[in-house]
Amino acid sequence: MCPQQRSARRSVKYRLFDQPIRLLKGKLRLRQVTRLLEGGHQTAVLTSRWDLRDIHIAYRMFERWRQENFFVPTSLDGSMLSPS
Repeated sequence: MCPQQRSARRSVKYRLFDQPIRLLKGKLRLRQVTRLLEGGHQTAVLTSRWDLRDIHIAYRMFERWRQENFFVPTSLDGSMLSPS
């Protein structure tokens, strides 16, 4: 099943896997939402938000990363600039 998220801007579909994980010998309980792309690439998001659906977590994070990648500094020839 591919959950869907609709916003005022666009609609997205993700292939997601949601699972609880424990760190620090079980003292820290987090949630891992993993997105699978068609090419087999997986991206995991760790969160402590248990009140949101997996699609909402994935949508928020991937939209944020999409916006951040839009503002990657580039030189005049289009190549990415490295930090000084």
